[in-house]
Amino acid sequence: MLIVNCFSQVDEVTELVKGNSAIKSLMLRSTGLNDSDLEKLALTLSGSDLKYLNLNCNQISAAGMPHLRTILRNCSSLESLA
Repeated sequence: MLIVNCFSQVDEVTELVKGNSAIKSLMLRSTGLNDSDLEKLALTLSGSDLKYLNLNCNQISAAGMPHLRTILRNCSSLESLA
């Protein structure tokens, strides 16, 4: 499980997650994640083995919904999205 407290370093987090099949849960609750960050995350999570993703209490607007849709479409192992 990877728990992130601040999402100001989006590139570092995406590099850590990319290609790391050991990470099954990603907790990004209340990290200040925005639509642009979500786009980068969506590209990173494509084809991952992630099972749980928590994006609660962030700054994701309607503009971020296409990126969320990308995550749901391309991360077939995802069982829970909060």
